[in-house]
Amino acid sequence: MQSMTAEHLVPLPEQRLRQLYKLMNPIMTFIQWQLLADAIYINTSQTNTPHGIQPFRWKDEIDPDDLPRRIQIMQPNPGGIHFLTILNIKNIEKFNTRDLLLLTDLRSLVILRMEDNGTATTSHHSEFSCYKPSLNLNDNLVRGWSDKQQPFASLRSLILIAMPGSLSVHTLRYATKFPQIKVVHVNSPLTNPRPVIGRPLKDAPWWTAVECHYRPSWDTALNYAELGLDNPYTSVTLAPPEEPGQVNNKALLGSLSVWEFSRDWNIEVKRAEEAPVTAAAAPKRKATAESAGGVRPKSKKKIGDLLSSFG
Repeated sequence: MQSMTAEHLVPLPEQRLRQLYKLMNPIMTFIQWQLLADAIYINTSQTNTPHGIQPFRWKDEIDPDDLPRRIQIMQPNPGGIHFLTILNIKNIEKFNTRDLLLLTDLRSLVILRMEDNGTATTSHHSEFSCYKPSLNLNDNLVRGWSDKQQPFASLRSLILIAMPGSLSVHTLRYATKFPQIKVVHVNSPLTNPRPVIGRPLKDAPWWTAVECHYRPSWDTALNYAELGLDNPYTSVTLAPPEEPGQVNNKALLGSLSVWEFSRDWNIEVKRAEEAPVTAAAAPKRKATAESAGGVRPKSKKKIGDLLSSFG
C-alpha cells in the first residue's frame, strides 16, 4: 500500500472498504489507516451516510528528536483534509523548541495539548526537588507560531499546561493569528486581577473567560462537534520515556486553576469595521500675524455672498 492513494480505493464498494478496514484493523499502521479512512470518508460523503471510522490512537514512547519525522508522517494526503489530528505532547521540556515550531505546518491538527513539567533545580531527583519552568513552553513559542505564514490551518483548540510565570496575556494575542482557533486553555495567571467569567479581557477584548476549573479532562471535556470533528481523526500522544528516578511535578500542575477562554469573532469584525479612516493631509497655509498669535483671522466674505450661496 506504499504507492497507493485514497483515490485508488474510492471506486471500491463501501461494503468492501469496510471489510478491508475490519480485516486490517488489528495490525493496521497509521499510513494504512490514513488511506482507508480517506477512502471511506470520501465514499460515505457521496452517499450521505455515517462513516463510522474509529479514531486511530497512536500511543508510544518516542525520541524527542524524532518529532519532525512524526509531523511529516502525520501530514494528510494531498488534495484535502479528510481526517483530523488530535495531538497530546507530554514532558514538553524534553523537546527541542526548533522542532516544536514545525507543528504549525501540520494541516490536519485541530486540537493541540502541551504539558510542561519543568526542570529540576537540584541534582538529586526526589519528592522534595524544586522545579522551574523550562524554556520550551512560554510566550516566545506561541509568538514564534504566530509569526509563521498561515499557522495552524485547522487548529480549533489549544491547551497549554505550563509552569507558573511561563505564559501571559500575550499568549491570547498571538493565538488570534490562528485562523480557526476557538478555545484556549491555560493554567498560568494571565492578568492581574483575575479574569471575570463572562467578561472580555481588558488587554485582549476578543477573548472572554468562560470557565475556570481544576484538573480538566482535556479529551472528554471538549465538544468535538463544535470543533468540527465529524471527520475521522487520529489521537496521538507523544510521551518520551522518563529518566530513572525522575519525579514529575504533578502535584503543582494539578493544583493550578485552568482558565478556558473563548474567542469572540464578532468583536474582531466590529473592530475591523470601526477602524479609523486616515484623512488626507490638508495643504499647509502660510501663517499670518493674527493666526500666529492665536487669533482667528476674520472672514472677508460679505453677508450678501453667503445668502446667495443658498440659492
